[in-house]
Amino acid sequence: FTNRLGHILSIMKYGYKFSNLCGTVYRKGEVIFTPDGNTVLSPVGNRVSSFDLVNNTFLTLPFETPSNITHMSLTQDGSILLVVDESGICLCVNYRRRLVITQQKFRSKVNFIAFSADSKRFIVCCDQWIGMYYTPSMLKDHSPFELIKGSNSPTEVLCADWTEDGHHFLTTGKDMTIRIYNSDMKLLQYLVGHRDYVLKAWFVKDEEDENKYKIISVSRDGRFTRRDWIFKSEYGKHLQDSSEEESGEEEKSEEESAFSAANRFDKDKGKWITETFVFEGGKQLVRKVGDKEKVIHNSLARVTSAAFHKKARLLLAGFSDGSFEMRRLPDGDLVHYLTLSNARISACAINPTGEWVAFGVGSRGQLTVWEWQSESYIMKQQGHSLDMTCLKYSSNGQYIATGGEDGKIKVWSVNSGFCFATFEDHTASVTALDFSPTGNSLFSCSLDGTVRAYDLGRYRNFRILTGDTQVQFSSVAVDPSGEIVCAGSIDAFDIYVWSVQTGRLLDVLSGHTGPVSSLSFSPSKQILASASWDMTVKIWEVFAGKGNTETLQHSSDVVCVTFRPDGEELCASTLDGNLTFWDVKNNAISGIIEGRRDLRKTDSLTSEVSATNKMAGLCFTSLSYSADGSCIIGGGESKYICFYEVKHKTLLNKFQTTHNTSIEGVKNYTRNMRKRTTEAGLLEEIDQGVVDDLDEFQLYAERKRLLPGSKTVDPGKRDLKLVIRTKGLSFSPTGRSFAAVTTEGLLIYSMDDQIIFDPFELDIDITKDSVLQTLEDGHHLKALVMSFRLNENPIIRKVFLSIPVDNVQILVQGFPSTYLPRLLSFIATAMESTPNIEFFMLWCIHLFNHHGVYLKDYASTMLSVFRNLQKGMTQFQSDLSEVCDGNMYTLEYLVKAPPEPEEEEEEEKPKVVEEVNLSDEDLSEPEIVEPTKKKGKKSQTKRRRT
Repeated sequence: FTNRLGHILSIMKYGYKFSNLCGTVYRKGEVIFTPDGNTVLSPVGNRVSSFDLVNNTFLTLPFETPSNITHMSLTQDGSILLVVDESGICLCVNYRRRLVITQQKFRSKVNFIAFSADSKRFIVCCDQWIGMYYTPSMLKDHSPFELIKGSNSPTEVLCADWTEDGHHFLTTGKDMTIRIYNSDMKLLQYLVGHRDYVLKAWFVKDEEDENKYKIISVSRDGRFTRRDWIFKSEYGKHLQDSSEEESGEEEKSEEESAFSAANRFDKDKGKWITETFVFEGGKQLVRKVGDKEKVIHNSLARVTSAAFHKKARLLLAGFSDGSFEMRRLPDGDLVHYLTLSNARISACAINPTGEWVAFGVGSRGQLTVWEWQSESYIMKQQGHSLDMTCLKYSSNGQYIATGGEDGKIKVWSVNSGFCFATFEDHTASVTALDFSPTGNSLFSCSLDGTVRAYDLGRYRNFRILTGDTQVQFSSVAVDPSGEIVCAGSIDAFDIYVWSVQTGRLLDVLSGHTGPVSSLSFSPSKQILASASWDMTVKIWEVFAGKGNTETLQHSSDVVCVTFRPDGEELCASTLDGNLTFWDVKNNAISGIIEGRRDLRKTDSLTSEVSATNKMAGLCFTSLSYSADGSCIIGGGESKYICFYEVKHKTLLNKFQTTHNTSIEGVKNYTRNMRKRTTEAGLLEEIDQGVVDDLDEFQLYAERKRLLPGSKTVDPGKRDLKLVIRTKGLSFSPTGRSFAAVTTEGLLIYSMDDQIIFDPFELDIDITKDSVLQTLEDGHHLKALVMSFRLNENPIIRKVFLSIPVDNVQILVQGFPSTYLPRLLSFIATAMESTPNIEFFMLWCIHLFNHHGVYLKDYASTMLSVFRNLQKGMTQFQSDLSEVCDGNMYTLEYLVKAPPEPEEEEEEEKPKVVEEVNLSDEDLSEPEIVEPTKKKGKKSQTKRRRT
């Protein structure tokens, strides 16, 4: 019972949860802004990342879709978010609470989804089908997605847009037409004129006449059109009809002024006046043939994404060559034409204020937010273009460094989630990283045969370390003093030792007969452990110059080795999937964990699975001890990260890094194999003959169109298929979080709750009366939090000043960390005009004493709040110092002044003090009684009635 209880407590102690996804900022799909325009939402695989552009913070929403996300839509009030993936599964998310309400499986792949202006309905475009649904509510319902009506389309629908009144909507398709429907899904009109796919189209209300509408449409060939809806009453005199018919139409136009919204765009009511423009991206390929323009499509940079701001009349288009163009309508004047990248722009968006534009480049993993008026970057983030290979936490736990196959090294901030430094000096894949003990320097090794040292203060490469011969390095380690750095080679089987200060090669350690796979310095002793494919772990005394002092033999090739934080134990991972623990003092085995079955590698389509080779090569390729050394985590070519307790050698938890079935190794293909097997083989391996020419990850221009049912037999063809694996693990020095480098990106698991549950929004209507009633009932903490949710300064001030002084310390202990920035901002602002100096300072003392760790971790995001607090406290100090100085001089004068001579006074009878009830008028200003003079005596002192 005691052992079982200890096991349960260990699980509770190490209850890590997914916290954030760094390293990848954009993969594919639409990019959208929130209604306030300060946050941009970006799809990263099957997750959604939220970038706060004002506070410079970044957060990944805590939910996943079954496959890669392609489309998103947010209501006007920012309450409900719809997220759709490649398989047609839609998640309805409460965006404010970041919780999934329900999900819906649509009939096929979704091409577009959009809410109406009032957010009560939304349109879904699935291939050749259009569906109109009611917006799901935030309450639990048996069938939250209620279909209003559906309609089939003769072509594949690409886009949809609503009118402001919600009575009409339009759709665009691959047949180069625009169709207009009413709210009953009745087709009113279809418009032609484009020569290629119509990617996007928007309804725009006329500024002068509310009954007039304009349609802005963009096609893939680089043309955009403006169509004005003109009623017959305005162009009737230009119609080629008789004068009698014209008069009849004019009489009819008076009745049409109150026409029904359901028949607004009937062809008998008016006509469309069309004006066509051409983007700058196709100028060199536009030629005139007589009086007409002809566009050559062969080498034209095609439009790949477009966005339109209806109020500012700004049209934004991204092209396949990485350039973008901004124009102002209705005249089509060119505002900007710039090149952003050398790859196609996958998505673009304009924030509601019209000041910022966002671009996503899927093939480069790049997300950029640009302010077009000042021509400056608001945010520019880019992940590794290829897979990440390694990572390392800094000594203070504030930064994470990652290396990739693209030869780049990126340093990420744990608090904000942004990359603030990128080093591109390596010319080959980066294999290992390590920080100096002070955290000011970063060391990296690469397959290009160099070990580089970077100064994180000046962001420069200050050391380049090489061997006496050209070798490839696979591992690097820095000793606890920071004086020497060691690197293990793959081809020479040697370990090279350099001096950090001079950069001189000190020694070459030989003894391994296989590639050196891992290095690790002991934190407490001056010894180095090296793992090799020769099935040994060797212990070296580098400083003593004794070379190899001990050899630890294993049953299989050693892949990874690491020391416990106290240096008394060593753990080695072997190719047979075992974790072997060694007592460093006695050089004896203290325990073994068989972890191959815990990894449970999932079979992929391309793997030949049998009973004999199913577990072959399944092992832990990366290990990391916890801060206290009681636990160890391991990961390899699997979707799981295993969490073990060292003392009892038991498995505490398994973390599945992703549920994205678009990546091989996540979905188990061995199930239902009989249903997916045909005479030609598996369905997933057969070319269906259907190619999406709008998908950037399908090279439709180079791919041959084969017959349906046939297989691709080109031996030189290479398909990019991502396989899930964990390539690096590292525990934070604080022990509160750990990070993992996987195929999806840099995953951070933390024990700190990023989203704190707050019941007020769920079970009570937060109003002014409810806050005051809660305060009157004596629930001060609850009233204070509710006032911050209401966000009205008079209510916050009243609740804050009503809290008793004796309850401040207890209230601070239960105050949620989520509201700390807002509370400190309120205190900093109220300090400037309050006389309650001691009360405010008492709050500050208790807040910093109890929440000091949290405030230190998130200090970079709260610098403005701390500056305001410092400003208010400095003002307090200056005011008090003036008063104290004045009082000190007054007291010194009174002490040194000679006493006045005592005068004999007549004895007076004692007076009876009666109780007097004073009114507010009496207390408002004291009455001063002028002194009276007596004969032979000086004037008496002033008397005040108080």
